[in-house]
Amino acid sequence: KIKTIGDCYMGAGGLPEPDVLHAHKVCRFGLQMLEAVQQFHDDQNNPIRIRAGAHSGPCVAGVIGLKKFTYDVWGDAVNTASRMESHGEPMRLHVSASTASLVS
Repeated sequence: KIKTIGDCYMGAGGLPEPDVLHAHKVCRFGLQMLEAVQQFHDDQNNPIRIRAGAHSGPCVAGVIGLKKFTYDVWGDAVNTASRMESHGEPMRLHVSASTASLVS
């Protein structure tokens, strides 16, 4: 699941089907994004810099809407992942302790 939150993209691994390797896959995706963005520059030839964050934990996901349906994700894990990104350094993947324990 990938969605936008303001000027950010949020991806959720292990949804809707559980995946024991979700943390590995999400971290690999984050590192690949950091690598891929290095080829882009703004109109003044400054490198584009992004932040990435990952957190693992329980959440609620489901389809919402009456006429236009969308699949969404909620919970403290979503909020923590957002904080990992927003408080991180550019061009770094910041992971929480819970994600680090799953990938080590």
